[in-house]
Amino acid sequence: MRPSPHIRALLSWSAPLLAATLMWAGASGAAEETGAGEPPSEALTHRVTALPNVHFGGTNTLRYDHFDADGPESPYPFEGNQVFDEFNVNFRNPDGPYSQWRGQLSGVLLNKRGYRAPDRGFVPERMNLTREAGDRKFGDRTIPYRWQVGDYFSHTSILTQQRSVKGVQMEVQPRIAGNADSLQLFMGSNEGNWQTIFEEDVFADDISSGATYVFETDRYGTWHVDGIYNHREGDDLFFPEDRDQGVVSAAVFKEFEWGDQALSIELEEALAFGDLGAETGEVGNGFLAEVSGRHTDLPLTYRARGEVYDRHYTPRGAIVSSNRASGEGHASWQFENGVQMRGRVQGFADGFQKADQTDTVIGGVNVSGPIGLHLLPSVKGSSDFFIQHRENESETVESLSINWNGDLSSEVGWGWLGRLGWVVRDDNDKTAANADSTTVEVSTSADHDFSLGPFDGVVTPGFLMRFIVDGTPDSDEFQPTLAVRAGARGHSVGFNYGALIQERESGAGATDFKRHTITADYTVEVGRNRFGTEFEYLGLDRKPGEDTDAWNLGIFWTFTFDRPGRPIAPGHPAFLERPSAEVTQPLVAANIKAGDPGEIAPGLPLAETRKRLTQIGIVGGVAQTDLDVYETPVLRRIDQRQRLVVIHDDETVLASALIIELDDAGAIETAGQRFERVREELIKRYGPPVRGLERGQFGATLLRDVNTDQLIRIVEWDLPHGVLRFGIPRRYDGQVRMELQHRQSFPPPAETHWSIEAVR
Repeated sequence: MRPSPHIRALLSWSAPLLAATLMWAGASGAAEETGAGEPPSEALTHRVTALPNVHFGGTNTLRYDHFDADGPESPYPFEGNQVFDEFNVNFRNPDGPYSQWRGQLSGVLLNKRGYRAPDRGFVPERMNLTREAGDRKFGDRTIPYRWQVGDYFSHTSILTQQRSVKGVQMEVQPRIAGNADSLQLFMGSNEGNWQTIFEEDVFADDISSGATYVFETDRYGTWHVDGIYNHREGDDLFFPEDRDQGVVSAAVFKEFEWGDQALSIELEEALAFGDLGAETGEVGNGFLAEVSGRHTDLPLTYRARGEVYDRHYTPRGAIVSSNRASGEGHASWQFENGVQMRGRVQGFADGFQKADQTDTVIGGVNVSGPIGLHLLPSVKGSSDFFIQHRENESETVESLSINWNGDLSSEVGWGWLGRLGWVVRDDNDKTAANADSTTVEVSTSADHDFSLGPFDGVVTPGFLMRFIVDGTPDSDEFQPTLAVRAGARGHSVGFNYGALIQERESGAGATDFKRHTITADYTVEVGRNRFGTEFEYLGLDRKPGEDTDAWNLGIFWTFTFDRPGRPIAPGHPAFLERPSAEVTQPLVAANIKAGDPGEIAPGLPLAETRKRLTQIGIVGGVAQTDLDVYETPVLRRIDQRQRLVVIHDDETVLASALIIELDDAGAIETAGQRFERVREELIKRYGPPVRGLERGQFGATLLRDVNTDQLIRIVEWDLPHGVLRFGIPRRYDGQVRMELQHRQSFPPPAETHWSIEAVR
């Protein structure tokens, strides 16, 4: 079949770019092979000197998998042979001290795998061309600007729009009244890949356009004004007519001091109008207010937040729940020994504009850090306790839930690092259904280093017991686990075994089952090549019922190409002298304020980093081989458990990370909303991401979707000493959590095994 004009145009543009990139990458590799003292050939010199200041890089991965299953409960939506070849090409051309071109092209050259993309053949997924300049003159004024074409992350606010789109965005920063303002214009469509747009003409199926203006005043703070219009084509099943809606908002943020209190206030008001959900011609209202502060002399921080979204407030792309009013208050105290205590009170009114409002009230306290104190000084961890009460006006819902969970770690002797975790939950149903339930869960695991020939590794046995009483039905569950990971000179090998033995009370159709899972992986790096194989097995024995056996074997080859641009020589009009590493690295370490991974850069001196973390109150780290793990709430507005990780050798920081659990912590939010809350916090710190990949939707099968690459969430920022990545990585042990990592480089976004496996 003859490709469409759109595809032919895309190929005509992308093929030369790929060919040129591979040529320059090959020239770079050939230049390395000639040796420092050997003059390159004339042809090679010609190829290397083409666009000498442009940095090209990327990867290409060829992967083959075979999926097979026998039984009614296969975890694999697709079986049989699955093959794909994916690529990622990027370039950067700094043509001035404060200006550059950069671009990216990624996707699948050959897709015959149902998991990788819904389409087959050539699937372009992400294309972006960006121009940014901070030193360009317009008349007698310098007006910084940035424009992007292709894929970008469109962020205005959590009330209006926060999602990945394909389109165009432009930002200029004029100076009015002495301050640099920001005007942003954008238009884009929320589509998964470009092939869908080109072949099915669906660009306007869900397209948003709008403008954002941000300006600062010395007296009245920073103001943010948004206006967004969204158009969606009619859906024959649910909405046969086209839908058009708009949303406008105004927000202000102001910091000030009041006596011995350092305060900040944030307000946002938004109006949505047009076709809102199933209703037409209505106006919806959304409102957010937050006050936060800290005592200038005491280790006390606090904040209060209120949100109201009426039943008509349903703007496309916003991360809010309509017909909900909520309020919450938080306070935190940090003791001199590093222990942090946080208390919270939260209230939610769902359906407050309907006849049957549901109210939820939560009160809790969290303690983290070296909580063993003087009695057990080596014990670190966290403990969270909260009570939740929920009821509606019709009295069909009324429950009281008491929750206590925690995780402790400590050196236990003979080279072992032990962990103890627990969950206690008592649900008391006060309705006529009387569906009470009590869950008690205890888990333990331990790490021990070992050496086997040239391999150094860690072995981690573990065991979990879960007892559900007064449930329907009662259940006893036992989960032994074993994990082994080792590496040596470019080789890495891992093994994970887990079992779940469930014994349920007889009756009511209850069934017992046993589940066994095995995963194993091996990778080796040879120059620019990375070869690997992965295996996973699931065995399910259900009584009564039919057994299930499923397995997957995959092999892959990743080739990395990189052609660094030559430094711009002195005398060039765009010359910018780079400070030496001896100057820049200690300065970065001295700037660690919040202690988050964005401020702990690869290459920092380890001793200086540990010292700086101690100075800002982050102490009590647990040493795990080449890791320091700290229990500390780095993101103050996030209630989920957080662990700061510093990865290092004996003298230098290699990477840093923040691990954030996806547990609900009692708040009435979906997993998708919890993820968006964290991403919102990171955008406030680092600005909009420069790259990302989104695939699939959050739903009831979150665990399966993440572990079969049906759900991918990744965004990245470029920082002075590396790349900052946030997302939900896939893990060999099957856990699902959020991670923020700061490294010099990452594998392509579609390679989802980038988690810190050693931290469990």
